[in-house]
Amino acid sequence: YRRLPSMMIATVDKFAQMPWKGEVQTLFGRVSGFCQRHGFLSPDDEDTFLKLWGLAEFLTNTGGSNYDVTIRRIQFLFDDRSFTKHQLEHLRLQRNESVHGDTVKEDSRVLVYQAKGYVEALLDFHAGVGRRLESMEEAAMMMDLPTEPDIARRRIALLNRAIRYCS
Repeated sequence: YRRLPSMMIATVDKFAQMPWKGEVQTLFGRVSGFCQRHGFLSPDDEDTFLKLWGLAEFLTNTGGSNYDVTIRRIQFLFDDRSFTKHQLEHLRLQRNESVHGDTVKEDSRVLVYQAKGYVEALLDFHAGVGRRLESMEEAAMMMDLPTEPDIARRRIALLNRAIRYCS
């Protein structure tokens, strides 16, 4: 350009992008379904949920190989493990239905916020404790440890006996 683009050109450019922007794409008919409570659903909600689940698999070092391990490792981070397990089982089922059943979720946005909470807890774990560990594998090993103090103490005693025996 010989001169800088005018404000009008920049504004027109922004308008041209609107049908693909998550915040306003439903205005242009890009929807994945309808929810009685939330209205039209953005296709980005379901995709975001799947990406969050994948990130949880990465942060638990499971890579989707075993959902039970993914769930158990996330449970390690929470006091109410029963509720956490129940909610994670629900999220796992929704993930599988979304990937394998090709169905639209009426509550995709709720799933996003639930999964986001677990991913944030995993990120907090890795930023705090995890940074003092040597690898993702070691972080996973820590999340596999028992959460009950008596069981953990018994395991420590057994490990010490094994060390003495092998020495």
